[in-house]
Amino acid sequence: MVNGPLADKLEYAILEVVFRNSEANHQDSFGGWETQVQALVPDYSNQADLRDAFKRLWDGGDLRLTKPDTMRRHAFDYSGHETDDSGFFFTGPFNAKATATGRKYWDGIKIEKKKASIGFHQP
Repeated sequence: MVNGPLADKLEYAILEVVFRNSEANHQDSFGGWETQVQALVPDYSNQADLRDAFKRLWDGGDLRLTKPDTMRRHAFDYSGHETDDSGFFFTGPFNAKATATGRKYWDGIKIEKKKASIGFHQP
């Protein structure tokens, strides 16, 4: 896990969950995401913090956020509108899929973490 503010830890945890899958794609309900993130970030306690971490990763172009329908895994893209947040995040499952930018970001985080684990200062 990375050192730093809770926001950074939550983003890292989300990406770690996403990249566990060889396709860098994970689908779960918000409660399922919370369980996995809580295992990685013990000081997590506020749903708004986790929701906002997803939104930051989406806004930065690191994740594509989608909702499934009965036929397609990525049927509806997240709109980014605050008025849609409750329905998107807290109703049924949603997907987080790494983008090309997200893959580069993740690779950079892993390099920094590796440096820190062998004695280098981690920003």
